[in-house]
Amino acid sequence: MAHPVRNKKPGAHEKMSKTPVPGLKEKLEKWCFRRQKLIMAGIIIVSVTFRLVYFLELNKTHLIHQHIWKETDMYVFDGWARDIANGDLLSRSYVQAEHSWMREVSEDYFRIILTN
Repeated sequence: MAHPVRNKKPGAHEKMSKTPVPGLKEKLEKWCFRRQKLIMAGIIIVSVTFRLVYFLELNKTHLIHQHIWKETDMYVFDGWARDIANGDLLSRSYVQAEHSWMREVSEDYFRIILTN
C-alpha cells in the first residue's frame, strides 16, 4: 500500500536546498579550523610521548643492542648505513651477508624436503 503524500507548500523543498543547514561535517571543519595549532600541538605531543615511552621501554631490553651482534640483520643494516653516511651513496661496497644461521636453516630445509 502506498504511503499518503503530505500536502506541502509549493516551493518548500526548493527553499531548503538553497539555504542548507550546516551539518556535522561543516561544524567539525569549522571547529578544526579554529583550533589548527592546538590540534597540531596535540598530535606532536602524543607522537613524541609515544616514541619516548617506546624508546625507554625498548632500552630496558637486549633488543636495543641488536646492531652489535654480528649474526643479525641489524648488524648488516648498521654497517650499510655507516657506509652510506661515509659517502657510498650508491652502495657499491655493500655485500649481503650470509649468517651461519641462514646456512643452517637452509640445509635443514633441503634435508627435510629431499628425504620426503
